[in-house]
Parts: sequence; C-alpha cells; structure tokens
Amino acid sequence: MPRIGCSYVIVAVGLVALGIMFIVFGRQLAPQDNEAARVFRTDPSCTASLSAVAPRGACSTVDATVLVAATRRGGGMTRTPSYTPYVYVRLADGTTQHDDLDASAGDVFVYSVHSGARARAQLFRGTLVRVVSGDNSAETESAPDVSLTSDSEMPWVGAVLIAIGALFVFGGLRAGRRAGRTS
Repeated sequence: MPRIGCSYVIVAVGLVALGIMFIVFGRQLAPQDNEAARVFRTDPSCTASLSAVAPRGACSTVDATVLVAATRRGGGMTRTPSYTPYVYVRLADGTTQHDDLDASAGDVFVYSVHSGARARAQLFRGTLVRVVSGDNSAETESAPDVSLTSDSEMPWVGAVLIAIGALFVFGGLRAGRRAGRTS
C-alpha cells in the first residue's frame, strides 16, 4: 500500500519540477526575445514588403528557391499524431536555410507551394524568419514575434503542470487514507 502513495509523490514531484522549469525558462528567455521582437516590429528593413527593396537594417530580403515545402509527422506511434509544416530554401548566394513554419499560414504554404518555386526569403540577423512565394506567405518558428509568444505561454504551461502535480499529491493522500481505513 505505501507504494501506491509513493508513485503519486514521484509523479507529482516530476510534474512540479517540469512546471518550475517551464516558468524559469519562459522568464529567462523573455527579455532577449522581447528585445528581438521589438526590433523586428519596428526596424524599417523588417517591416518593408518582401517584394520591395528593403533598407539596410536587422532584416534582409533575398531571392530564393523553395527546395522542399512539406509537413513532418510527429508524435511517434500515438493515436493522435502531430503534423508540422516546414520549408527548405536555397538562397540566391547558394546557401540553404530551413525551419518549421508557424500556424495555419504554414499549413497553407506547404500545400500551395511546390519544390522549385521561386520565392523571397526574409532573414532576421541571418536567420530565416519569413518566406513568400506567389500569394503565399508564412513566418517561421524562428521569427522573433513567434518566439516571444512561446515565451509568454511557458509560465502558464508551468503553472498548469504544477497544479496537476498538486492534484496527484491530493489523490495520493486520499488513496492512502482510504487504504488505511480498509486495513
């Protein structure tokens, strides 16, 4: 009977530790990602249209060719797999960049743009952050505003994990009391 209560405590401690890590990492990453997002939102080179010649700044826009725009299946052998849109592009200088695409615009992009399509790629401090091909445009997971959104969600996820850990402790205590009464 003590093993039942012990397993609840082990799971609870694991969930609380994971929750604390989410909170700490979210708060650690937020200041630098907040600054990068501020620059990304206000720098004229980042806010310029990808079809126009952008002024010099934190962003650069270059011609590119879409090598692959597809969806990667994740989740292993679970019943509910996840699907992540991603893109590989070859820039005009011959280098390649790749990243996962964000949100539903990423889904539309991979279903609408085919290998070999001409594109324009926006780089923020050398990292691919947006790709446009024809009428389709998508931001990557490396875009500063996307990173900032993830940072702001991490403390909430951490708090939920801690609450679930507390429920496991409560359940373990109740199971222990019930087991004590029946003995």
